[in-house]
Amino acid sequence: MEDDYLDVGGFREWLPLEMELDADQYVESVVDHFVDDPADPAVLRAMAAHLATMAAQLRDMNDDQTMVLGGWVLLPPGGRRLEPLTVARLLAVRVPQGITTSELVADLIHDAPLHQPIEAETITTASGPAELVRVRTYETTEHGVDLSETICVLWLPSGENYAIVLATLPIDDLVVAADAVPAITGLAESVKGLPQ
Repeated sequence: MEDDYLDVGGFREWLPLEMELDADQYVESVVDHFVDDPADPAVLRAMAAHLATMAAQLRDMNDDQTMVLGGWVLLPPGGRRLEPLTVARLLAVRVPQGITTSELVADLIHDAPLHQPIEAETITTASGPAELVRVRTYETTEHGVDLSETICVLWLPSGENYAIVLATLPIDDLVVAADAVPAITGLAESVKGLPQ
């Protein structure tokens, strides 16, 4: 799948992880963008360097099974402070034809145990209908049970051997996860150029 015509709407709360810029250029662009952020400049620069590392990691995910189409960091409302809440990645992933939403979700969460059944609903996007899926998983530790939530939007083009996935990294703060649902839904609704 080519992403030459892919377009994702701009939102103040979603900061793009620029995979095409080198790390120094990206750090400078982030620092310049948040010049009015009240954070200590050294902390701001360190956070920008961390985002540059994340952008490089996204770029390195490309292989014969996965193509990274984009990545964004969710910021607090208004997008004026560099305080990342979660990361979303837009991926094209190779899948068997006819894969179901449940099967794809199991692959995405690496079969982590579910805390509750997945929640799924169909949403309308600029690239056609997609499935908005909330997946809450758990991990048992020596201190108890740790819960996390992953929010995904899935496009499964009919008769194709790939799926398009917009997914957050697992979010440990379930309040942040609840707040991220409308944000990722808005991002997904803006995606244009995916085959239907």
